[in-house]
Amino acid sequence: MTSVSVHSDQITLPNEVSELLAIKDGDELDLSVHQGTIILKPKFRRDAIKQKTSSLVAMIGKGQGAFKSPEEVDRFIRNERNQWD
Repeated sequence: MTSVSVHSDQITLPNEVSELLAIKDGDELDLSVHQGTIILKPKFRRDAIKQKTSSLVAMIGKGQGAFKSPEEVDRFIRNERNQWD
């Protein structure tokens, strides 16, 4: 988990977070609070959305053979979801 400091009611995102989410100076973030947790979501620009979509399309088929059966995929996903709480 990455930590940030608050200075004069402002936070600075770490470089690795900004780069990972393609957040640039001046970009806006949606802020919400849910059960005492602050949630920041980038308001993506159209060009950033297009870039992320094309990179997802490039991933199609990359995981082929990672699971032996659809049932194994289902077990994996259910196990991951059970760990969310």
